[in-house]
Amino acid sequence: MVPNGIVNKKYLLDILVFSLMLLVLTVSELAITELFSAFFVTLNILSASLINALILLLLYAFPLWFFIFQPFLARSRNESSLQKSSLVRLFLETLAAIFLTEFLVMFLLGMLLPGLDPKTRGLLDAGLVLLIFSLIFLRIFLHPEIRKQRALLVDSLSTPLKLYGLLLLMIFLADLFESQILFIFSPTLGLLGKEFLDAFLCTLVVAPLMWLVLMRPLKRLALAEKSFCDALQGQVIDAIITFDQQGVIRSANPAAERIFGYLSDELLGRPAEILLQDGQQVLDKLVHDTKMFNNGNSHQVSREIAGRHLDGSVIHLDVSVSRVYLDDDERFLLILRDVGARKRIDEALRSSEERFRIVANSGNEGIWDCDLVTKSLFYTPRFAEMLGYQPDELAHVFGVLEDLLHPDDHDRIMKEVSNHLIYRTPLESESRLRNRSGNYLWFGMRGQAVWDSSGKPIRLAGAISDITSRKEAEQALQDSALRLRQIFEQIEDAVFFMKLGTSSIIDLNPAVMELFGYTREELLANGLQLCCHPYYLARTSKGISDLRPGKTLSLDNITCVRKDGSEIITSVRGKIMDLQGVGIVYCSFRDVTARIRMEEEARLIQAKLIQANKMTTLGLLVSGVAHEINNPNNYILTNTQLLSRVWEDAVKLLREYQKENGEFNLGGLPFSEIASISPKIFADIVDGTRRIDEIISNLKSFARQEMKSLDAEVDVNRVVATAVSILHHEIVKYTENFKLELSENIRPVIGSSQQLGQVMINLISNACQALPDRQRSIRVTTGFDAKAGQVTILVRDEGIGMSPDICGRIMEPFFTTKLDKGGTGLGLSICQSIIKEHNGFLEFASEPGKGTTVVVKIPAAKTAEKEFPFEKSG
Repeated sequence: MVPNGIVNKKYLLDILVFSLMLLVLTVSELAITELFSAFFVTLNILSASLINALILLLLYAFPLWFFIFQPFLARSRNESSLQKSSLVRLFLETLAAIFLTEFLVMFLLGMLLPGLDPKTRGLLDAGLVLLIFSLIFLRIFLHPEIRKQRALLVDSLSTPLKLYGLLLLMIFLADLFESQILFIFSPTLGLLGKEFLDAFLCTLVVAPLMWLVLMRPLKRLALAEKSFCDALQGQVIDAIITFDQQGVIRSANPAAERIFGYLSDELLGRPAEILLQDGQQVLDKLVHDTKMFNNGNSHQVSREIAGRHLDGSVIHLDVSVSRVYLDDDERFLLILRDVGARKRIDEALRSSEERFRIVANSGNEGIWDCDLVTKSLFYTPRFAEMLGYQPDELAHVFGVLEDLLHPDDHDRIMKEVSNHLIYRTPLESESRLRNRSGNYLWFGMRGQAVWDSSGKPIRLAGAISDITSRKEAEQALQDSALRLRQIFEQIEDAVFFMKLGTSSIIDLNPAVMELFGYTREELLANGLQLCCHPYYLARTSKGISDLRPGKTLSLDNITCVRKDGSEIITSVRGKIMDLQGVGIVYCSFRDVTARIRMEEEARLIQAKLIQANKMTTLGLLVSGVAHEINNPNNYILTNTQLLSRVWEDAVKLLREYQKENGEFNLGGLPFSEIASISPKIFADIVDGTRRIDEIISNLKSFARQEMKSLDAEVDVNRVVATAVSILHHEIVKYTENFKLELSENIRPVIGSSQQLGQVMINLISNACQALPDRQRSIRVTTGFDAKAGQVTILVRDEGIGMSPDICGRIMEPFFTTKLDKGGTGLGLSICQSIIKEHNGFLEFASEPGKGTTVVVKIPAAKTAEKEFPFEKSG
């Protein structure tokens, strides 16, 4: 709520609207009475009252909505639909009240005071309407939904009450005064003159009163409010910043300049995110949280965030965000306080406390301090914790240390303490102390005595540190050396210990002798040259000699020679290790002969898989290219057919033109020639596009991904025809004599059409590539062997043929006679695998210089014999 003595300019404007609406209503009433008085005389009092009320309602509805209800509805955009409907209902109730009030006032005046002259009746009517509607408008401004928006009624009542009364009286007296003036001058003025005089006198009377009663107080109060707000923003130590819904800064106080290093003018119009370390993300979070908790009233969200100074440094800030409305404009108010100094003080305090705890606990050491005069003992919590006790669970007497000593260490430690106190020898020793559970742990102990002026020891302080882990590590090291030797003797790999910087053998394990077959003495005397193949000896020796700390040696496929002369393939690994303080080279030889052979076999299998993957990828590529070609080909086909029909109509006109004007040229050719060849041109284009469409359809069918299923019925004729269609370009490239003979009434086979298509493409491609020139022929036929129940496919070429040796190896994987042309040797091998999966087989017959014949035989499906007519082509 606005404080007493400070009137918000927005709310004063609402009061002014309240007064103006009354003035508009009164003027409207007088105008209607004056303009329609002659018409109302001709009507009875009931009809005149109804029409007068209806005209006033229609005239007043728009300003009432525009100046009062629409602004409040705009301010209530975040309210529920129920609250908004309440305002709409209030608007409708107000219109009904205006209609009924005007009707009843005019009707009752006509019935009760029939003798009044029209002007007096009009003035009385206006006065009564003004009085009644001041109450109606007051009800509007007291409505809960309107009152909740900006607290309009409370703020309007914060102005002097006489302002409210004087405004009402001003309107009434002004209207009354100008009516009397018009009455005096009416005999001499026409209608238009009366209207101008009416407006002039109303302005002349109302303007001074408006200035004295309303504008001057408002101006003074507004200036006072601005001065107060400016002083308040200038003196606070917090930065006060407002920004709009787009995050743009609209105002900033001097404290913002001091905190962020910007001038106020530099901040205005810039995004508020520049002041935050995490930028827009934090700003959005603040705005979101503010809106989430806002139920129509301003709500403040507070938290600690990181800001950003002009120089880029980080500022620690406490920030609160509120949502405010300024002239129906939603804005957000940021109040930011620099808490950097406080953070530094807190941090310094925490650091001081942390240092104290570190000193008190002395890291991993337990501090003790003994008063030798009183025999009292002080120890830190860490001292008790290291021995498993709670703080102050041990007695605070010096004798407790003596009681905790291990019996075997007691006399030695007590003698060292005595020598330190008497002879001032250094007190630093190792001993075992008993912990709370009764176990003995190793501790390192240091101490220092303080002597008085007479040389008498009065104080002894020191610290103990747990060295159990070190002692255990020393023991573990000894055990490790023993275990290392055992592992060295039992490890399956052949291991050499070699002198650092050379390949001289220092030691070797039994696995070396087992792997290479030599005795220990033979290997130590002759070194690696005894077992390493001469070709690999220099490389292996150099690798071992050049090995440096932190590096590892890794040599694969090193051939070694056993004593019996057999060769083995080994994997050599080496690194430098410390053995009892001496650097040596640890070098192992592992027999990988069996693994290498298995890898070679795996590579063969992998090559097959790679080839299959290439075929899959090729299929996807072909499918994509076919799709891209199909669309423009359809455009060509459609447009060509349209142009053909257009040309047919155009030719008729052109022939008429030729008859009248003689021969003429089109595109550089005579019209008569164009007319004769144009049908063929269009037909060729259409035929070509359909051919392209057929090829595309076959490519898409061939490239389509399908589940690996071999239980579908396959039309062999269609598979062969599709393969020929796909390879049409390849076939035309290699031969002028290609014959395709598809037998009718072939029964289907069970399998995969796509896999069988791959076989046919491979066989036809091989046939094409075997032809030495284009005059040689290729023949592809299909048939059905009813006796054997098999469908046969024959591919015969007049190519260069193959020798019996080559013909016997063509089914071997990776065997190829076309390595220089990119052949992989997997095509026929894959074809054979596919045909075997279909329970069929391939037969080859070839003669050098005459050609090759390949026959595919696949069992026919066990179904009733059907006819599968297919167009023959050659």
